[in-house]
Amino acid sequence: MFSISSASAGIFNSLLGDQSPVDEENDIELDNVTFRTYAIDAIDTQEYLADFKSEPETYNNNDTINWMENLEGYVIIPSKEGDFLVMNASYASDLPVVEDKLDAITFNKISCKITEAHSIGKGMVDLLLVEDVKLVGTETKHLL
Repeated sequence: MFSISSASAGIFNSLLGDQSPVDEENDIELDNVTFRTYAIDAIDTQEYLADFKSEPETYNNNDTINWMENLEGYVIIPSKEGDFLVMNASYASDLPVVEDKLDAITFNKISCKITEAHSIGKGMVDLLLVEDVKLVGTETKHLL
């Protein structure tokens, strides 16, 4: 297993050139990728999209906006690594939601397959469409 972050996903093209798994169509297929997601309620893609549209100077990728407008039944969960994982709501409903306390944050460690990578603007790959999401475990980080 390996994990991927926005920084690494955002530089696929510059590092790998023609060998990059991100093409003009945004298709990508990476199996058995791990992430640590915040153990919070998932965000509906349409709610997230409304935030994009409120800041057009920052979130200026119309292809990604059009793609998101057609996602029904999908939600977004932020990862500790900085990526925003887009998944079917049924996958998200299988992940524990834990109320954070002042002295601790809980993460769900998941394994999944990345099938698409999208940018909301500024050239970074921010949104990763994932499938086959499986809970590997839950961990709590104590802050104090």
